This record gives sequence, C-alpha cells and structure tokens, in this order.
Amino acid sequence: MITPDQQVTTIAGSGEFGFAEGNGTEASFRWPTSLAIDGDGNIFISDTRNHMIRKLTPNGDVTVVAGNGERGYADGEALNAQFHDPHGLAIANEGTIYVAESQGNRIRKISTSGMVSTVAGTGEKGFKDGPADEAMFDSPVGLVINENGNLLVADLLNNRIRKIIFE
Repeated sequence: MITPDQQVTTIAGSGEFGFAEGNGTEASFRWPTSLAIDGDGNIFISDTRNHMIRKLTPNGDVTVVAGNGERGYADGEALNAQFHDPHGLAIANEGTIYVAESQGNRIRKISTSGMVSTVAGTGEKGFKDGPADEAMFDSPVGLVINENGNLLVADLLNNRIRKIIFE
C-alpha cells in the first residue's frame, strides 16, 4: 500500500515463498501476479505458483477463494477446482471473477455461487478465433472487462488482444 504521503507498507505476505493463510504478513504467497478489487473492497490475488485465487479482506485476512493447490485442470466447486498458473483477474459488476490461466491456455470464471467453469479455450497452446470452446490461446495473462461487459484478453505469446463477447 502507498499512503497519500508516499509511504509504502506491506499489507499481506510474509515475503516467504510458500502457502499460508492468515492475517496480513502472516500469509504467504508463491508469485502473486495480479490483483482485482470488488465493490466491497476485497482484493483478489492470482497466487500463480500455488495455482489458486486468494482473497484479502479489508481487515487483512487472506483466504483461498478457488483452487486446491494442485497444478492441473478441473472445473467444479471452487475449492476443488484446479488451475495451471492463473495470472490476470477481472471482476464483473455482479461479482463474477474471471481468470486468465497462462499455462492452462484457458479463460475461467468463478461464479458468485462458488463454481469454477471454463469460459474459453481448449487448453492447447495455439491461436484460433471462433466459438469459445474451440478458441485457442498461448499464455493469456491479462484481463479487463470493457464498458459493454465483454472480456478483453492479453494473449501474450500470440501478441494479440482478444475479445470474448457475452450475449
């Protein structure tokens, strides 16, 4: 955190490479790579090498939102789901969290009811536009939701910005 008088303070993370839940600096991460903030002030963190999405509450508590800590691919209940190096995060107005899975080459979502599902991507590296379940990515790392509610994806190794249109 950087205060108005330009003082830098650690709000979460011990500095140790690992996994631990806890309050503030009691928590540990393995490559926190992206942040997104919801309307309640919660900060969501892609904990890339722990293969999880974590949450930092306004009171400093760090918990797991999705991912069981094993690298892989599994949709389903959030704490049983598997990710392969999650990076970019974006949060829709209604609270859905979107995740760019850099090594899984997929775009995933975490619903407000706690279910993880695949939005786009076959999981294979490559480039292909078209229907979401046939689209191919190569290291998607960044996400943003535009004014129309569509998802923009920074597809790193394809050197492209891609758009997923929700209808």
